[in-house]
Amino acid sequence: MEPIVSNPPVATIYRCEHGGIHLVCQNVNIGMPPGEFRDLNREVQRARSLVDAGLLTCSYLSLAYGTTVICLSARALPALAEAMQEAAEAIEESLQPGQGPSPEGACPPRGARLQVFSGPRVQPQQMHNLN
Repeated sequence: MEPIVSNPPVATIYRCEHGGIHLVCQNVNIGMPPGEFRDLNREVQRARSLVDAGLLTCSYLSLAYGTTVICLSARALPALAEAMQEAAEAIEESLQPGQGPSPEGACPPRGARLQVFSGPRVQPQQMHNLN
């Protein structure tokens, strides 16, 4: 994974080896094609402008992609919007002239699974306990 923007704990944004964009927010990793990241960024920027203009007053917002929903404090919105805008600009700059984001530029669906990322190595004979 290639980091594009890192602004923990608010958000870290990566590009994976499949060309998908991963938005990691509140320890939730949401993978999507570049075009869908751009669309989500537009929504976040629009919400930020409404909050900044005083037209949207709320304590919490929900960021949704597919069936994933993350509840955010409205105070976190400016930092999230800034990180996403920076990433969106970097993604656009990295595209070759005349090349748009492709629908296949995303992580392939893999179905439900449990994956261990760090910690002690689990021996294969111990894996049956996780099922």
